[in-house]
Amino acid sequence: MFRPDFSLKSELASRQTVAATHVGFVLSGVVTTLLGPLLPALAVRWSLNDIQAGYLFTAQSIGTLAGVSVGGPITRRIGWLRGLGIGFVLMSSGLAALGVSSWFWGLTAVSLNGIALGIVLPATNLLVAGVNPARRAESLNILNLLWGFGAVLGPVIVVPLTRAGGIRTPLMLLAFLSAATAIWLVRLPVIRVAEVSEQHGKSERFTSKTFRTWFVLLVALLGFLYVGSENAVGGWIALYSIRLIRSLGASGAWTPSIFWAALLAGRAAVPVALRFMTPEKLVLAGLVLAASGLSLLVTAHSAPALLAGIVLTGFGFGPVFPTSIASATHHLGTGASRAVNLFFAMGTLGSATLPWTVGFLSTRYGNLRTGLAAALLAGVALIALQLGIMLLLTRYRTARFSNHVVEQRGV
Repeated sequence: MFRPDFSLKSELASRQTVAATHVGFVLSGVVTTLLGPLLPALAVRWSLNDIQAGYLFTAQSIGTLAGVSVGGPITRRIGWLRGLGIGFVLMSSGLAALGVSSWFWGLTAVSLNGIALGIVLPATNLLVAGVNPARRAESLNILNLLWGFGAVLGPVIVVPLTRAGGIRTPLMLLAFLSAATAIWLVRLPVIRVAEVSEQHGKSERFTSKTFRTWFVLLVALLGFLYVGSENAVGGWIALYSIRLIRSLGASGAWTPSIFWAALLAGRAAVPVALRFMTPEKLVLAGLVLAASGLSLLVTAHSAPALLAGIVLTGFGFGPVFPTSIASATHHLGTGASRAVNLFFAMGTLGSATLPWTVGFLSTRYGNLRTGLAAALLAGVALIALQLGIMLLLTRYRTARFSNHVVEQRGV
């Protein structure tokens, strides 16, 4: 069995690895959100109703869940770089197949993209964290900002190329870039990656099993609803904009870029915001802002109201994902890895469920506005969940303080 060499052979090898993974993560951001700007063209090409279109999101999410399941064993067996190379080869194959497929085979192609993303996204995060052991937080923040840049860049690439030459042109271009990234990764020198340790003081961890269990449960539910809501908005907003505001015409296909740009801005603002509030309060503030934006989206009757809703929703969603992960790591200590994996898994299930639910409700009631109301309800539920998390933390701190006082008196 191949055992990857996990020691850094040189600073040059480390820099080459970081450069390749950064380029690959931008591409992953484009592919993750590709269905959003591509959906109007696919719906016309395959004569899809909204519930059929929703199956595309479900197929990609199920593939991602499968990729997460097999990605860990693959990278442990053959090494990080070769594992990532396999992921990008699968991505290239899925993109190419999507460009020449019917709707049925298109579902298979989208699933293949999902498997690729399930391998690439977690492996890249762990690899970059290991290559930069002294600057993990900074390195991962830069990496995920690059993913956001890819999400913004996607519609800029896809929409003009689709208009000029149909959907095959952008898909074949992305397939070529994915294959080139795979070749780049597997040709890099093998490196040794530092173990990703979780160093937390005992006072920062939950010491009560009951509190830990409830905290993990609430965080997992938050992941399910958050990732599902984010994908529902990012996936359906182009078609919704085109249908809702006729004056926007085909330019509505650009609205996913606005959403992802606003989300990117929200994530970029996290370091500044944390100077003035705790992580838990920042997540709550972001969710309240996002729910306000979703309210504007489902009630909009003009282009300004629609665009304001898109920006508020994206900016509010921005801090939720990275800050929730940081909070889980902080409070769970050595149990954080399992909780974060559960967060990712539940998020993947959410992305398979909520976007499809939007399509189902739209087809059932003949109105995409009604479908997106499901995302608004999820946004309200997210606020309740975050309040529950904050209440749980408050009760735990109070109980721990009371126990400390009792122990001191006993002494």
